[in-house]
Amino acid sequence: MEKRIMPSPDNPKVRALYKAVGKLVRENADLSRLKVSDITKEAGIGKGTAYDYFGSREEIIVGAILYFERTVMETVRGGLRDHRGFLEGISYLLEAIERGSFERECVFRYLHLLSGTDALGHMLRERIDGYPENQPTAVIYELVEEGVKEKILDGSLPRSYMVAAVSTKLFAWLMYVDSQYKNADCDNERFRALLVEGILKELGAAGAGRSLKV
Repeated sequence: MEKRIMPSPDNPKVRALYKAVGKLVRENADLSRLKVSDITKEAGIGKGTAYDYFGSREEIIVGAILYFERTVMETVRGGLRDHRGFLEGISYLLEAIERGSFERECVFRYLHLLSGTDALGHMLRERIDGYPENQPTAVIYELVEEGVKEKILDGSLPRSYMVAAVSTKLFAWLMYVDSQYKNADCDNERFRALLVEGILKELGAAGAGRSLKV
């Protein structure tokens, strides 16, 4: 079956549907049980109007996820442009994760959805493959390349491994800032320093000058 092209969020009604999904997520809605009528009610438009643009509730939800993914990535890239180099970029990402409580919650739901075997998870995996530039790993790849150019990171290592290693450390920070054990035996500053130290020990170029100030 031919894959439908997602409608543009430039359309006010489409954008209203996407924002409605986002608001419902903030209110702890279960995406697997979310109905089209729930979304259209929140968006303030008729249920029939939604089907003028989408073929199913899965398409609305996946479209909303892709919309917010693109929006977040544009914001992150904008922030990284204001931070020079690999270490400043990592510092910015750590700060952004710490600040964004809603975004952290969305990441966990996003990962859960990606691992799902239902129609929603399948469609999301299929669709995100079509927008690689909007995936978080794309930003990390760009940051890793910057570290290699600065000779802070070892350019002989496979990029896929380097991206995975940095992603793992960022996810560890994500889990830490949401943990009930936060600051129990390690404050934020120390935890951040340990994460960066771990990245540099694992991926750092031999003899590179390294600063752990993050």
